[in-house]
Amino acid sequence: MLIICVTPNKYCRAPEEVVDDFPLGKSSDNHLFVDITNRKPQPQEWWYYDKDTDTFYPPEDTPEDMKFDEIELKWFEFRNQRNVMLSTSDWTQLPDVPKKIRNTWKGYRQKLRDLPQIYKHKNPEDIPLPYPPDRILEVKVTRKNILPLIKTYIKILCKKKK
Repeated sequence: MLIICVTPNKYCRAPEEVVDDFPLGKSSDNHLFVDITNRKPQPQEWWYYDKDTDTFYPPEDTPEDMKFDEIELKWFEFRNQRNVMLSTSDWTQLPDVPKKIRNTWKGYRQKLRDLPQIYKHKNPEDIPLPYPPDRILEVKVTRKNILPLIKTYIKILCKKKK
């Protein structure tokens, strides 16, 4: 059996082979799994799906009222990336994790959740993602290292603006 996953935004992920016990229909995250074994032509990734008529459209043939503009797709990709970042840090909130670590990660995770609301009128490519707490180096500033630190910081800022 060959199935395709249709996102809540009506477009398809890559088709994949599945085993017999794969759940067709809706999943818990609102994706729809559709059997495309005998469909002609075979729907591909990024095709659009009209649930009411059970029809797949290649991107160039998609009816205008179903099309997503590029910024919507960027937001969808951004939210997916953000959700991955959140899910990979879920372990930090488990009860057996030391309280200091939980609290440190709690702020980072809240910043991630707030990004779509704070930057809702921006291009998702321009949104600065927060660094995970375990990726931030603690640097002791002294008279000897202040100038190199400032130069490094300026280089980082210049790279982000490009």
